[in-house]
Amino acid sequence: MKSNSTKVILALIFIIVILGCIFIFNVLNGNKNKSTYTAKSNYSKAEIIDLIKSEDNKSNYEVEYVLNDTKYKRKYLNKKMKWEASINEKNTLSYLDFEKNTNTIINEENKIAVIQKISSVNENYMPDDMLKIIENPNCIIEKEEKISNRNAIILSYNGTGKIGNQFLFSADNSTSDTSSKVDDIKYEIKMWIDTETGLLLQTIIKANNNEQKTVYDLKLNTVTTADITIPNLSQYKVTDMTRK
Repeated sequence: MKSNSTKVILALIFIIVILGCIFIFNVLNGNKNKSTYTAKSNYSKAEIIDLIKSEDNKSNYEVEYVLNDTKYKRKYLNKKMKWEASINEKNTLSYLDFEKNTNTIINEENKIAVIQKISSVNENYMPDDMLKIIENPNCIIEKEEKISNRNAIILSYNGTGKIGNQFLFSADNSTSDTSSKVDDIKYEIKMWIDTETGLLLQTIIKANNNEQKTVYDLKLNTVTTADITIPNLSQYKVTDMTRK
């Protein structure tokens, strides 16, 4: 009788242990799922859009990226920017003052400088049509993750339409030849938005069997006044188009 009672007790203990393990596993797994859901829900679309448009934490930054074979460098400090674009060993250098609305374009080789009003360069390097994509209700929040040692929100969107010059995809599946550019195409885009500044960290765009990945090497609080100060133009031939 004692032997049978012992077996029954051991069996009950075994069952309790198994049930306890299942309960713990479900709790942990539920917490994991809850954590994932919370990470996705930390920001609403409205909050992300406000973060992108806000000037907070955007007063001092520099960024480098390559887009359509052109290398861009931007150094921004308190409404002033030094902007460089390099392609095929040719370099365009501009100094922008967003308060005065002036863009001083310098050709160092020929010692020429042209001062004109700012036309197409924004303080925030996110393209306007990308912001429109983000504002689209069908653009969804996927999750949050760390990229380039920075916390990022991932947004994704599938669409069809004119997606702009920064997403060049040609009919022959080459991004280098823009003569046969396709405007109205189906595309998928993912965007990594920095949670501190609302600035772009990475984009991946798929269209016409192409994938274009752009990494934005962002650094904060590294720009000095000297970096964005226009050099002495006394030795340059200066044309000021803002006075016309």
